[in-house]
Amino acid sequence: MIKRCKSVLLLVPFVLTGCGTLGDTGAIRDANALAIDCRQEEALAVLDRAEASGGLSAYLAELEKVVFLLDLGREADAEDLLAQRNARVGATADDAAEARSAVEESLAELRKARKEKTGQATCTDTVSA
Repeated sequence: MIKRCKSVLLLVPFVLTGCGTLGDTGAIRDANALAIDCRQEEALAVLDRAEASGGLSAYLAELEKVVFLLDLGREADAEDLLAQRNARVGATADDAAEARSAVEESLAELRKARKEKTGQATCTDTVSA
């Protein structure tokens, strides 16, 4: 769990500005556990709860959604969500590049954690519908 938290923490520097509350950070942890277990659709639903709670959780949840969509192979959806997020926060080119890098690192950490737990890095036949 500590290793997975590390990947979420990669996203923190990009979202701290303007966050007055934490929101439901436990939902972020729950979503990560579901994603590791190849239950990404459920994980995405949990991230909706985190987003609705506001604060830091909402910002983290949005970027984690990008990670989970990429993990599902839904690149177009992930790219659209990241572009919408970058436009809404007024991200500079450097900010957008840093966010993308953090998402990619988080995806790598997710797959590493899954490999350690299940023996496979991706969810080829076990992705939930």
